[in-house]
Amino acid sequence: MDTIQMARQSACASQVLQQRIEAMRIANWHQATDANWLLANLLNADAPGASQLKNMSETLMLVPYGSTTVGNTQLNRANGAANIVANNSALLGENALRIIWTVNYTA
Repeated sequence: MDTIQMARQSACASQVLQQRIEAMRIANWHQATDANWLLANLLNADAPGASQLKNMSETLMLVPYGSTTVGNTQLNRANGAANIVANNSALLGENALRIIWTVNYTA
């Protein structure tokens, strides 16, 4: 029974990530590099399926890719609230970003 529940939770977490990444994919570059826009438009509400995961939290990190720019942008969402942990406005001038989006939950 535990194996079935773990598989269901894993599928829910994958669905949450897929929905979040799809929402980010359709954003333009200016939006995708703006922490305030991400907070107001992507992390402003729980993703569908998030209610199935106990103590779920999300972390979104934008990292300059192939660049000497120092500093990341990081946002967190937990307990129904999102916040900006770090903001690097210089990401707008980058050619590429590495996006790291993690979902954590209690099994």
